[in-house]
Amino acid sequence: MDAIVFDMDGVLIDSEPVHREVERRLFEDFGLPVDAEEHDQYMGTSAPDMFAAIAATHPEAWKTVGTTVDAMVREERARYAAALARGDVPVIHKAVAIARRAHSAGLHIAVASSAPRSQIDTVLAQTGLDEIVSCIRSADDVHHSKPDPEIYRATTACLGVPAARCWVIEDSEHGVSAAVAAGMRCIAYRNPSSGSPDLSRAEFVCDSMTAVAEVCLPISTSRETGR
Repeated sequence: MDAIVFDMDGVLIDSEPVHREVERRLFEDFGLPVDAEEHDQYMGTSAPDMFAAIAATHPEAWKTVGTTVDAMVREERARYAAALARGDVPVIHKAVAIARRAHSAGLHIAVASSAPRSQIDTVLAQTGLDEIVSCIRSADDVHHSKPDPEIYRATTACLGVPAARCWVIEDSEHGVSAAVAAGMRCIAYRNPSSGSPDLSRAEFVCDSMTAVAEVCLPISTSRETGR
């Protein structure tokens, strides 16, 4: 294998609880009747696609909000960016260790996330991964969010590596579907904070980053990542 592509939310950072709380409060503040079951369906999608779907699903409630999808996205991103800047979003250090070990072993490292580029840049700077990541693709770079494979096809084009020579590490059903549709080999990380998504389309489903490392790293480096 020649490259490892990391999703960000739920893989490099344990962000889902923070995202969900930011969004839950936003729904509450604006009177949008989005329950937990519906909220779960949007995991792994971009904020614009999520709010567009909510507007379509709840047209009467959306009318009372008196705002646009773009304005709601800006509000959500501002609230989440503030939490990110405060350091409220925990780093998944074992995933960062995998990226470093893989880079040392000669693999290309990339990030493909439904988050905006500004958030990805913040996380990479906080973790020091900005020094080793050779390609970034974000919600700002594509027209269709996961489960559409567009973002992963754009990532392989950026890397100049065949899809079948890339590992993808994902934690959501939409992300897994996107990676598989792009022809990449997908490892699903079952993050306890990410709910109970259907990860069955992934080639491997791992309950820990130790198990992820054992799949995608050479034996000599995977042993160094710890649990």
